[in-house]
Amino acid sequence: MFSVAEYQKTILEDAEDIEYNAFDEAIDRKIECLMVEREPIINEIKQIKNIMRKNKLLVEYIMDMKLVVQTSTGDEIPVTKETLIGFKDNNELLTARREMLASGLEKINRKIALYEKKKEKNDRLFTTQEIIEKFDSNIKKIRVDAVSTRKIINQLKDKKKKLEEHIREVTKQNNDAVMKLHKYISAYVHEFNIDEKYISPNKEYIFTNDLKSLSGTILHKIVFSFKLAYIRLIRDKTGIILPIVLDSPTGREVKHSTIEEMLHVIQRDYSDHQLFVASIYDYDLRDKKIIEFTDGLFSSADMIGNG
Repeated sequence: MFSVAEYQKTILEDAEDIEYNAFDEAIDRKIECLMVEREPIINEIKQIKNIMRKNKLLVEYIMDMKLVVQTSTGDEIPVTKETLIGFKDNNELLTARREMLASGLEKINRKIALYEKKKEKNDRLFTTQEIIEKFDSNIKKIRVDAVSTRKIINQLKDKKKKLEEHIREVTKQNNDAVMKLHKYISAYVHEFNIDEKYISPNKEYIFTNDLKSLSGTILHKIVFSFKLAYIRLIRDKTGIILPIVLDSPTGREVKHSTIEEMLHVIQRDYSDHQLFVASIYDYDLRDKKIIEFTDGLFSSADMIGNG
């Protein structure tokens, strides 16, 4: 809005008032109306295609499972798309609806193309200067006060700054959760032998948003310390025991020995929590159960349990 206001000021200082081109304006309104009319049709076609695709995948999945149902007379009937009641009728209904919508969409697209062709033909009559003047005329029709807009922008910036400062103060003031969180994080980073140059010794550090400046093992250990502290604080405050998930922990320039060290801390301090580790490596864990996927998630031969 402020940029528009500044540009309006330049136009008024350097140019005379220029009126709209009525022909182009009328065509633009018609095209805009057709675009609005077309949008829900396109969305519905997409939804129907998505439903048909999901229905097909579901039936294929059911057929792959080779399910059989037994009637009250003892007859066994295989579950296929032919024996699923209503599947064919539903699919035909969706197909018919899609074709009807596609026909309507095609008519709208033809109208839009016709209007755009007329507009293109008319635009060839204008020189570059005339096009610029028409744009300026449109901009001048917008009512924007540069001074008021700038004042609003400044007020909003000041309000945002004060709100952020207030949130920080309220969060930190007499908040035992902040103190505990800082205590837990400090304890873990100290146990992981992280140099103090990477962390701040005061409680303000737990509100940092600059962890991305770190990398490798240091970043991994600090982020891990933050996550464990959050989980422990939630457990202390609410009694909720959250599961702990480690997705491919080995990697990101992290040594295998570092992961073993982290897993030791989890088993020591979070023995009541479920631990899920997604990895190609085998770690030394108590009472672990291994689920191995080889071909597919739903293949019965793919799940091997070791207790």
